[in-house]
Amino acid sequence: MSINKAYNTNMPFSIKTLAAHAIAPCEVRPDGTLTSPRSFGVFELPPASGTRRFRLGNYPIRMHELEREYGSCKLLYLFLQRPDALAMASELNKHELYSESSNDERTTTELGRDGTRMGKSLW
Repeated sequence: MSINKAYNTNMPFSIKTLAAHAIAPCEVRPDGTLTSPRSFGVFELPPASGTRRFRLGNYPIRMHELEREYGSCKLLYLFLQRPDALAMASELNKHELYSESSNDERTTTELGRDGTRMGKSLW
């Protein structure tokens, strides 16, 4: 994937489409407090956090901040482009609200990189 790829911010995103852009944490290396290349994670907060459940930020700094603030968090997706992370967190939060309002038992944490359901962590 090209790091300089142009993004159309008006384009509708789906979880499956965005997940195809995700990378594994082993594809970046530590570089001071950030990574090289720079990466952006989408993190899941504990269900009882009382706030938006899916957050984004620079990896791994934001992950450590969320762990301090909420006690734990889980890296769900890692992207090289911030717009991808922003769109994914937004889609997951929308899906979470829809699931809660419709009493749907499915959760977004069961979605794998390809958008299919799975019962364990990506990495």
